[in-house]
Amino acid sequence: MSLNSDEFNTSEVLKKIKDSCDEQTYSAFYRDAIVRVGNDEKIYLILQTSNDVKYIQKNFSDITQAAIKHVFGISATANIISTNEYESLVKKHTSFNFANSNLNKNFLFEDYIEADFNKEIIALGKKILNQNKVSFNPLFIYSFSGMGKTHFLNALGNELVAKGKHVCYVNPEQFIKKVTQYLITSDQEKLAEIVEYYKNFDFLLFDDIQQFGSKAATLNVLFNIINSNIENQKQIIIASDKNPELLGGFEDRFITRFQGGITQDIAQPSLNDLMKIFEAKLIKHDIDPKDWETEAIKFIIRNHSSSIRTLEGAINKIEWNKQKNIQNIKYTYNVVSQMFSTISKENTNITPDKIIEIIAKYYKINKNEILGKSRRREIVLARQISMWMIRNLTNLTYKEIGKLFKGKDHSTVMASIEKIDYQMKINETVKNALKHIKEKINEI
Repeated sequence: MSLNSDEFNTSEVLKKIKDSCDEQTYSAFYRDAIVRVGNDEKIYLILQTSNDVKYIQKNFSDITQAAIKHVFGISATANIISTNEYESLVKKHTSFNFANSNLNKNFLFEDYIEADFNKEIIALGKKILNQNKVSFNPLFIYSFSGMGKTHFLNALGNELVAKGKHVCYVNPEQFIKKVTQYLITSDQEKLAEIVEYYKNFDFLLFDDIQQFGSKAATLNVLFNIINSNIENQKQIIIASDKNPELLGGFEDRFITRFQGGITQDIAQPSLNDLMKIFEAKLIKHDIDPKDWETEAIKFIIRNHSSSIRTLEGAINKIEWNKQKNIQNIKYTYNVVSQMFSTISKENTNITPDKIIEIIAKYYKINKNEILGKSRRREIVLARQISMWMIRNLTNLTYKEIGKLFKGKDHSTVMASIEKIDYQMKINETVKNALKHIKEKINEI
């Protein structure tokens, strides 16, 4: 029996029953019935209520058993039970631990620092925490690696568990491994059991959904889980490294399902966002931000700006040095740069000129065109990105940046930077360009 054969068997059994009884009885008791083959190898005809079960067993048991024998063979017998009874059987016999939500208890919302780049996703999380019924499904969040998706999923899950909700965090590697094991052995009952198992949860949190791409058989199982839970008003939250339209190896049925709720990105954090996060994490590690020079903080951020994860790595190194140093120290630029001496000297001196050179090479245009007044679309975009990068990676003010670009005033620079901030949220091409450019800058 395959995953879809339950649907086939249900259809065949009900067709036989419909031919054998009157329309009124069929509509009242059988129309919404389901046929399942349990992991105990018994055949179950599942009716809506226990009263339906009693009525059918008393008055139409012969018709029901004949339909089961017609589909499954002369020796087959039906166990007629209610939906509640079947769900209790699934919980009792499942090879999974229903109480295990797989959540990482160390990821909490109190440690998930809110800033401009992630405020939208935090607002959506709070809405889910406080909702009485599912209002949008699924919630699909995406960002580059290291921007806090896994932390967000687990923190939200831990809050929901505290509210008494049944929550499961789905690790893609573990899920794929389990499903593949049953696919190889053609253990269709175990595969059906997996689908039934996930129906027990109020909230399913899928991390790194992109890892399922092009795994057709596994995707079949995944779709059955997502589809049935959405239809049953169970909240689905999905995290990915790209938006649904750019996911490779997924059929259109997945994309339309993913886009049927709310899709929200976690933007690249700005310099101010990273400074806010850095200072909050210093306090958590019992390090007073007042002991830090502004230039020392900016040094850390310039060299660890690719993701929140790399910034946390820098914090861990600072904490380690603090433990080795008995006396309190002032974190000046010189002290911190020495602490991170493995970072190349050039990398501590990122200049606007170097930034513009890298952007010019990326767009295959002349550096002077970026600094000039050309209104060609690709040059205007490169110019705006240059202003955005310089603002986020150096200490220059809007006015100082304007002087680099043929004396543009500070309001023009601000407008250009705001345009890139907006494009990051809606334009995948711009977002990818920023990512690759920043990687090249970090390689200097």
